[in-house]
Amino acid sequence: MRRSRNAAARLRAAVDMLPIETKQAMLVGLDNETIITGAYTHDGGICPMLAAHRRGGRTSHESFAKCWDRYTGASKGRVATERELRTLRCMLDASLLEPIDIHSVEPPRPAWSRLFRRWDTYAATIGPLEDAVAPDRSREETPVVVEDLAGQDGVRPVATV
Repeated sequence: MRRSRNAAARLRAAVDMLPIETKQAMLVGLDNETIITGAYTHDGGICPMLAAHRRGGRTSHESFAKCWDRYTGASKGRVATERELRTLRCMLDASLLEPIDIHSVEPPRPAWSRLFRRWDTYAATIGPLEDAVAPDRSREETPVVVEDLAGQDGVRPVATV
């Protein structure tokens, strides 16, 4: 069974995004049910998400099902191997030990330049050059009142501040 290198990482990410109740219910389902891959139900076995659903983990994360099937490499329904079940159990246990709050995860930074693959490299290289050309004055607090500019020729306030 050939798998892509990223299949395990994608499965781990999908497991991390599951709610805690679903992870706990899935662990109970792994102990009590015949777990399959490649189908929702097959020959008396059920997929891990259905096992969790039957034990109170009412979630519908299609991404987990796709990652599970991709990780196992199943194109049609079959019973999951001990190795696949052990891997899923370890991922669930590890995810429960260090739960991740989805809202605290920072979005990835945009790719600023093709020349610089990482933002810190870009900032370290370009930052001193920008300061030499135009020093950063954004930290200096010099309030400007719109009424002060109104008396000058050609300057008129556009909006109130």
